[in-house]
Amino acid sequence: MVVKSLTPNLLVDDVSQSIEFYTQNLEFSFVMGVTDEKQLFLEFDKNQKLAFAIVAKDGVQIMFQDITNASTDLGLELKSDKNISNSIIYIEIDEFDSFYEKLKEKVSIVNEPRHTFYGMKEFYIKDNNENIVGFAEKLL
Repeated sequence: MVVKSLTPNLLVDDVSQSIEFYTQNLEFSFVMGVTDEKQLFLEFDKNQKLAFAIVAKDGVQIMFQDITNASTDLGLELKSDKNISNSIIYIEIDEFDSFYEKLKEKVSIVNEPRHTFYGMKEFYIKDNNENIVGFAEKLL
């Protein structure tokens, strides 16, 4: 087996709100979205109720899927609980300090920047769905 890519699919209550958070705060771009009726959108319209969407930045993609839609697709009962983080995403970046300075007043910071024993500088935020997103840069 050869792994060619890994794209997290985050289960969310509102796909459009997730797109807005990631595009406005984390500089991702909208790639595509799909409604429950399987209508495809290549441009973001926040008034359109999307069941699924993809955002991307610098070759990294994140998918968002409405939790009800995912439950139907998978034939499972999935539940949303805003008190518990659903996922943790870890993103390696460059220009760490300037990105943190630009972001820190816009989002909920979980951990301030810190140096780790494994040679990374990192900080963590919560997104609009209470998922944890970590940003890291290798220390020299």
